[in-house]
Amino acid sequence: MDSITVLRSRVTAAAFGVSVLGLTAALVPTISVAADDTIAPATSVVSWADGADDFTAIDTDSATPAIPAGWSWLGLQEGSETEYATALDQVATFSVKGITAKDGAAVVLLHGLQATVTPDAVPALVADASATAGGDTEVGLLIAKASSPKLVEETVYSDGGLQGADTQWLSGGSAESTADLAAELTANGEVVFGYAVLLNGSTIAAPPTTDEPAPTATPTPTATATPTATPQPTQTPTVTPNAAPSARVATPESGLEKLLPQSSAAATPSARAAVVPADSGIADLVIDDTTTYFTAQPTAAAKTVTSPLTVSQATTTGFTVNGTGFAPGETIRVALTASETGIPLPGTLVADADGAFTATVVLPADTSPSSWNVEFTGVSSAQVAYAPIDIVADPAVAPVATPISGRATFTG
Repeated sequence: MDSITVLRSRVTAAAFGVSVLGLTAALVPTISVAADDTIAPATSVVSWADGADDFTAIDTDSATPAIPAGWSWLGLQEGSETEYATALDQVATFSVKGITAKDGAAVVLLHGLQATVTPDAVPALVADASATAGGDTEVGLLIAKASSPKLVEETVYSDGGLQGADTQWLSGGSAESTADLAAELTANGEVVFGYAVLLNGSTIAAPPTTDEPAPTATPTPTATATPTATPQPTQTPTVTPNAAPSARVATPESGLEKLLPQSSAAATPSARAAVVPADSGIADLVIDDTTTYFTAQPTAAAKTVTSPLTVSQATTTGFTVNGTGFAPGETIRVALTASETGIPLPGTLVADADGAFTATVVLPADTSPSSWNVEFTGVSSAQVAYAPIDIVADPAVAPVATPISGRATFTG
């Protein structure tokens, strides 16, 4: 997806679809990409996190770190496994490619879910999940005990990135399916209450690049050991079956360590050698029916092609409006307004892959001559744009003389 962007704060779009008495005109959209079914519809929520101000720092002194509302972050500085960064720009950069961990640094981005997810609902949570990210970026789920659903118990990271229903998860040092992960959560009395993005810019010593194997030292021969008598076999012990253990390894003691990958997963792609910053970044993330863009936020704008128009033109043939700066694939509602409140127009638009649209707007038949604004509101992003349109009265039509029939009378 092209660099396209997002919103620091999301407001609820105004209620729409109100029935208005006397509203006889219609909005007739002509979307430039209406026939392109390759454009995925926008999720119900679209937001942007494109700068350090959109993230809250995790309290690194807390043994039980709380996850604030919105996006938060935790970063290890370059070359350090214990020194936490005090500012996001120390460990990450923002660009047209999104957010990227600096070479030698590791960054964890955290976000709570809209609602706590029970184990049986985890498959649905990740079924359509996806991310546009580098090869050394992983997405994880924040796990908590059902009895303390806001306290991090562990973070389980994906193995090889989000792949929807086929996503594999690293647990206990091995990969498992989403169904298996859900079964573990059920057995352990746990729930999912958030998600994490690991941007791994840590540079580890790279393996040899030559095709020839590295030479090894010739071992010094040792003296042959003196054989000893074979001991008598002992009686085979009776094995007492134990309760089936969870496949997950022991939970780290430190609260902050619970946000990082387990040490047993150190050889996974999330800790690959010779990482370059471009691989340790993410441009967008889709999960929990929410899309977050980490690229620069666009400014929604709309412009009418022709203005002014007469009342007859505006209410019959209408006029063309071009808009930009919305979320890709999102539904756009339309209203006619001259103040803070407006008249909803029937019909909606759909933004194309670049967040743009082209539409023909036909105003209500009783529209009066005035300076109006046509308001466009993104349903998912709450982005708003206004297209001014001046409506003037139709020119006056001179009356046509009508002959009067009759008989003339003359005198004299």
